[in-house]
Amino acid sequence: QSDAPVMCFNGAKSWQLGWYSANHRIVSVDEAYEGKMVGQADFENNPNNHPVLVKINTSSSTDYYVQFNRKVGNNIGTVEAGNQITVTSAGAEGNGYAESALLIKLSAGGQWTTTADSKTITVSVNSIDTTAS
Repeated sequence: QSDAPVMCFNGAKSWQLGWYSANHRIVSVDEAYEGKMVGQADFENNPNNHPVLVKINTSSSTDYYVQFNRKVGNNIGTVEAGNQITVTSAGAEGNGYAESALLIKLSAGGQWTTTADSKTITVSVNSIDTTAS
């Protein structure tokens, strides 16, 4: 029995570990993903196969990982960014150990922008629905 909160890893670490890989989506800086995401706690309750993790792949080894940090089930004890979209970054193409960084926590209406490969990357959150997928 642990006294630690019931929570999961960030998007970059979950990608590195291969968790929820059936619902990973990769987009390049030249592509866009527009659609729903589900939190990892809903991985098995996802009949429409919405992504759990979206990796924004750059030409460098550092990539960006977008995840819905739904605060329910095996993530009920999360202490940061509950029911928000998180963007993390990590090196090693997500395939090996690399330090990860939480870049931003976004609520509905939030937006984050950065530049990679001379392209503008924007993550926008139109809405957040915390009901079952």
